Amino acid sequence: MRLLDILKERQGNDYELVIYHQLSEKESHFILENHPAKVLRIEGFSHNFPIAKHLKSIDSLIVGSKLSITLDDLLDMDCVELVLMGNRLTGTGLKRILQHWAIDGFRRLKYLRLRVSDFNLEDVLGDLDGLTYTRMAGKRTYRSNIEYPTFGHLLITRNDGVVASFDYYRHVGIVQFGVWPDSKGNTN
Repeated sequence: MRLLDILKERQGNDYELVIYHQLSEKESHFILENHPAKVLRIEGFSHNFPIAKHLKSIDSLIVGSKLSITLDDLLDMDCVELVLMGNRLTGTGLKRILQHWAIDGFRRLKYLRLRVSDFNLEDVLGDLDGLTYTRMAGKRTYRSNIEYPTFGHLLITRNDGVVASFDYYRHVGIVQFGVWPDSKGNTN
């Protein structure tokens, strides 16, 4: 932990912390309370670790295992980028997330990737207030702090002109969502 103390002293929380094993609840609390990195890549926290209170201090979070997190926790987050590969959201939950983004919630969110079940594209995107969607004409690579995903399915536009791409990979049940920094209405 001495190395983390030195990093914190030199850089504050402006660093990426990568942990290739599952942390215990005690280790999780210690790291997130004493050494909160802007970018955190971790295999996992203990399954009952309350991650929600830390979703306001982490810019980018990538977790490989299941987290103890609710849909309301996700709606209250302030992450820029979030990848949750161990949790599975329903199509209804995804619709609530997109509706929250449509009303200018998630002011900082730029990239989201997660697993979904019971997903029907028409049900999720069909009647979202404040959003329109169109097919993408080609593929486009998104550059983020954590990944370089390629989008090629749908463009979603909010009433204020902010544009995001949305892709669903049915064979693995993964959705990814990325807000384009160069879209007309994007000021964040």
